[in-house]
Amino acid sequence: MTELSFLDVSNFVLQKGGFLPEVRMAYRTVGTLNAARDNAVLVPSWYAGTAADSETYLVGKDRALDPATYFIILTNLLSQLWTWEKGDISNNPLYGGDYGAALRAIKARTIIMPVDLDRYFPPQDALFEAEHIQNAECRIIRSDWGHMAPMNPKDAPAIDAALRELLEG
Repeated sequence: MTELSFLDVSNFVLQKGGFLPEVRMAYRTVGTLNAARDNAVLVPSWYAGTAADSETYLVGKDRALDPATYFIILTNLLSQLWTWEKGDISNNPLYGGDYGAALRAIKARTIIMPVDLDRYFPPQDALFEAEHIQNAECRIIRSDWGHMAPMNPKDAPAIDAALRELLEG
């Protein structure tokens, strides 16, 4: 694990117009940038918000989301962020950080479907995972929607077909 680095930011301006004086941000660099310098992913180590933030969101454009729906979506997103940040399957006493060994232990039939233009989870990561999971294959989805491809109705048939295939056995 790399050491923490620090960046001093004076008068960090907040969205609501205030500022935090003499902010010192800690960060950790993992991996290296590719030649295009487009593989940087910033993952927060904390998540925050206020009731005013949700009210602003709910009153926006056409008020499409009712509070209950908004709460469900927000809870789901926070759960996904937590899982992304904490979800290293090798970070336990059994595998001791050996990601390859943790992947090799997966026995279930697996179809990994990265999106060709996804900058968060690029296809080369999925190809590595598929190589190490015994009964896995990697099917790259071609989509201009990148990371949001599962939200694109035109990409749904490919995703649904793979899910049906796995469920039918």
